[in-house]
Amino acid sequence: MQCPLEGRVAVVTGGSGDLGLAMAQALADAGASIVLASRDLKRLESARARMSVDDAHIWTRPVDVTDATQVRSLMEATLVRFKRLDILVNAAGIQLRKSAMELTPEEWNRVLNVNLSGTFYCCQAAARSMLQTRSGRIIMISSLTAEIGIPKIAPYVASKGPSVSSQKRLLSSGHLRHHGQLHRSRPFQDEYDRGCLLGRFDQRKLSQIDPHGAGRGTCRPRRHYRLSRL
Repeated sequence: MQCPLEGRVAVVTGGSGDLGLAMAQALADAGASIVLASRDLKRLESARARMSVDDAHIWTRPVDVTDATQVRSLMEATLVRFKRLDILVNAAGIQLRKSAMELTPEEWNRVLNVNLSGTFYCCQAAARSMLQTRSGRIIMISSLTAEIGIPKIAPYVASKGPSVSSQKRLLSSGHLRHHGQLHRSRPFQDEYDRGCLLGRFDQRKLSQIDPHGAGRGTCRPRRHYRLSRL
């Protein structure tokens, strides 16, 4: 089996969730070593047990992405363990279904802290390493809600548009635009194509991945992710 990402290292936040788990498995099947990160240690270990990856090529690490210090520690620990960081998948995210008229400030801030601030902290910390190696890929998880409004998920809608556009502008304004790439993937609700993450990588092989009911939705990337060219 071809392993286009052999020797590469990917950090996947939200790794205990269905989307993060499926993406981590796809990257692992392409040869990458995986750092599976999530806030919930119990769910994280359960997710690890569901993955088909050799122990030498996967590491679980608890992290709260709303804490910039924890995020920096995650990236630094990854470099200590694997000596490199090539890919960041920002799959950590939460949603709250509630009328906008009934939302409390705490509920609003909780969603934005994870989806918006947490994503930026991860991008910032990973980019520092990627600038040193002059290469890297950062993958953002977008949503239809970044373009259209949907009732009863106002904080989520507010977080997804800025989460993609602002991070892209912030990071592309610096040296990362010369040494790395930032991509976005947009999952839908009807069917989930795990192959989207690797773009042109052999879809037949990726179709064999069993994410144990890993969510519903179709990832429709705006362009192919050429992760195999890292």
